[in-house]
Amino acid sequence: MHHGYEATLAPVMQAAFKDVVGTAPKIDRKEPNKKQHVSLNNNEDDLGPPVTDDIHELLGSLCGHDHRRNAFFAVKSTLV
Repeated sequence: MHHGYEATLAPVMQAAFKDVVGTAPKIDRKEPNKKQHVSLNNNEDDLGPPVTDDIHELLGSLCGHDHRRNAFFAVKSTLV
C-alpha cells in the first residue's frame, strides 16, 4: 500500500486521525543512519560463513529462554 502512494496516503491518514482524535497528529520523521556493511568473510565464494545442519551444533546454540520453553513443554507433557 505504501509503495507508490506516499504522496496521497499521508494527507488522508492525517485527516482521518484529526477526525477521530480531534487534533492534528505530530509527525516526527527521522531517517535511519545508513551503515556500510563490512564483510569479515575471507572465503573464496563470498557466500558467508559455513552453515551446518548438524543437530548437535544447532541445539548447542540454544539460549536461556529456549531451555525454559523446553522445560515447560516437558512438564506439560507429563500432566497430559
